[in-house]
Amino acid sequence: MTDWPPLLALELPIRPAVQYSGGLRGVALLWSEFVLEVRWHWEHLTPLPLVSVDEGKPDMRWMLLHQKLQMINCCIQRQLQRNLLTKKKKKKQTGSGGQGAEASSDDPNFSR
Repeated sequence: MTDWPPLLALELPIRPAVQYSGGLRGVALLWSEFVLEVRWHWEHLTPLPLVSVDEGKPDMRWMLLHQKLQMINCCIQRQLQRNLLTKKKKKKQTGSGGQGAEASSDDPNFSR
């Protein structure tokens, strides 16, 4: 299966919006919906579909808008990794925190 060039993939939904949905107003509505969808993915840390990222950086061979979408996916992936590391650190700290609080023989309240 071959991927569509992002320019063509972006042009296909815009053309009917211009022709059948009131020209510029239709394009503005389409753009608004597009931005809302990207924002939803950003806020929920869900990578954008059909926007692949290789090696953790945008591919400079694609058009600028596609590069920006790839960068958003890079940021989402890094945030997910950061959240995972933070959870692991907290879990490790809470797991070892109880062991370090044991009473010792130097403690005046310590009894055997």
